[in-house]
Amino acid sequence: MVETTTMTITIREMIGDDLDIVHTIEKRLFDDPWSKDVFADHLGRDCTACFVATLGDTIIAYLCAVGVGDELHLHNIAVAASYQKMGVGRQLLDIAEKWAIDRGKLCILLDVRESNTTAKGLYLSAGYEEIGRRKNYYQTPGEDAVVMLKILPPNLETLA
Repeated sequence: MVETTTMTITIREMIGDDLDIVHTIEKRLFDDPWSKDVFADHLGRDCTACFVATLGDTIIAYLCAVGVGDELHLHNIAVAASYQKMGVGRQLLDIAEKWAIDRGKLCILLDVRESNTTAKGLYLSAGYEEIGRRKNYYQTPGEDAVVMLKILPPNLETLA
C-alpha cells in the first residue's frame, strides 16, 4: 500500500475482474484504445507486469508492461482524468521499476506521443531520457513517438 497525505492509494496486480473498468478508463483517455482482449492477453504471464491503482474499491489507474530479455517495455499507463497530477502515475512507475529490478531487468523502454507533455514530464522527472523517435508511430491521430529509456540499478541477488 502506498500512502499520500490526502488519500490512500493501493497498487495491486491486475486481474480479469478489473478489465471492464480498465477498458473504460482506456477508452476515455486514448484516441486509439486497446481492446479488452489485449489487456486480457497481458494477464497471468510471467513476463508481464500489470498493475491497477485503487482508491478504496475504485480503480483509478493502471499500467501494463512486458519483459523482453533484460528489458521491460512499458506498453500502457493511464490515470483516470480526475486523478491525474496527484502522483498516481509515478507510484505505478515506481512499482514497475521494482518489478523489473527484482527480475534482473537492466532498463525500461517506452514510447510516448510527442504532444503528451504531461507524460513526458513524468518520465523525465523519474529519470527517463529521450533516446530517439519513431516517425508516424501513432495512427489516430498521426503523430511521432518519443522513445525513452531508463537504466535500472542492478539487482545484486540476480548477479550472484
